[in-house]
Amino acid sequence: MFGFELRWYVGASFAVRIPGEKQLKLISIVCRSNESVGVPSRPEYINGVVKCPSKTTQVLPI
Repeated sequence: MFGFELRWYVGASFAVRIPGEKQLKLISIVCRSNESVGVPSRPEYINGVVKCPSKTTQVLPI
């Protein structure tokens, strides 16, 4: 309609403890929605893996 398309973006940062150390590591991710309607779910950190929700694409490295 206007010659451009709006997209939703969602991101997250996770503070992860490094095993055997007292330090934390910061892991971040930004995802872009593959659809122009609806707010996407949040990214997840499960078992050491950060991933974008379904119907989104990772746009910035972890």
